[in-house]
Amino acid sequence: MSSDVNEALETTMPNGHGDAFAFVKALAEDLSSNKIELPSFPDVVLRIRKALADENCTMDQIVRVVGSDPTLAARLIRMSNSAAMRPAGKPITDLRFAISRMGHNMVRSVAMSFAMGRMRGKRKLKALEHMLEDEWKHSTFVAAVCYVLAKKRTKLNPDEALLVGLMHGVGRLYILNKAEDHPFLFEEAETLDNIMRDWHSGIGRAILETWEFPEPMVNAINEQGELDRHLEEEQEDQVDLTDVLQGAIVLAGAFGADADREASIEDIGAFKRMSLTREDCVAVIGESDEEIRELSKVLGK
Repeated sequence: MSSDVNEALETTMPNGHGDAFAFVKALAEDLSSNKIELPSFPDVVLRIRKALADENCTMDQIVRVVGSDPTLAARLIRMSNSAAMRPAGKPITDLRFAISRMGHNMVRSVAMSFAMGRMRGKRKLKALEHMLEDEWKHSTFVAAVCYVLAKKRTKLNPDEALLVGLMHGVGRLYILNKAEDHPFLFEEAETLDNIMRDWHSGIGRAILETWEFPEPMVNAINEQGELDRHLEEEQEDQVDLTDVLQGAIVLAGAFGADADREASIEDIGAFKRMSLTREDCVAVIGESDEEIRELSKVLGK
């Protein structure tokens, strides 16, 4: 195991903490050996990702793949009829029209939402069930805010921003799933919080790299907690997906259903690059409240 990993282990568990240290060491070994695999991940989602990545794949083939899972197909149709997606006109009931309206990026996002939602499932530990539910609720809210920020305040693709927001907590979900066989971790909330704080972004990065996500998305997941990240001088005025994700995470904490703190917006580079003051953020969140909550609700089903 590399010296960097050993140093990270000592930072998370400075005094060893016995079983907790062993758990973190196992996480580090998963990360260094590329054994990051999510449980209960539906095969249909992997097939959808492959189909959407294939330039030669026809709409008929995509419809057949998506339609092979009626629950996922129903969710896509529901999303296509949401306030965020629906222009004036009759509601869509046909899967082909739903996919055409939403576009490949949004279809990919809904498929990933469907897959990650399956990870919650029935759990041996009630504490884990509640924590997974809370994490997923937070991820869908952040995803919706990412979508709104990208659409209203940047030139970035809102669908890509939504997917980044949706995936930003995948490392935390992975850690929680691995922790199910280590119930002592749920008796020491601070220890588990420290583990997730220090390891979730690196694990999330590894998962996205394994799934061959684009580099800007991978970087956003990896750098989400680096609010003071240093950019080259020529990049200081360029907004990227990392900025949108960091902004959405901060705003979710300040304006979300479980808000418990003030956002120090003025001191964060992401908000400066998006030219957002706290007053601007209040306005954006306020005017987009219905859109944010409906997107979050549909993604979280």
